[in-house]
Amino acid sequence: MTDYEDDDGLGKGFWKKLLGAVFLGGIVAAIVFLLIGVVWYAWGFLATLVVAGLVTYGIWYVVDRRRRKQYEEDKAFTESL
Repeated sequence: MTDYEDDDGLGKGFWKKLLGAVFLGGIVAAIVFLLIGVVWYAWGFLATLVVAGLVTYGIWYVVDRRRRKQYEEDKAFTESL
């Protein structure tokens, strides 16, 4: 018996996690589309673009701040070597 024939595959845990991630992603997408629809209905197309832009900018700001902090920590670590 070869290693290929002895392989059990990815296992139940992988498929459960994948199914959970897909399900959760679908719920998040539905909530996002619902919020976009509510904003569009209440304020119109231009305000929807502004709100989406502000939310995107906020997410970008948080991610950039984390990466900048990580970069500074890595830079300080490599300089200490």
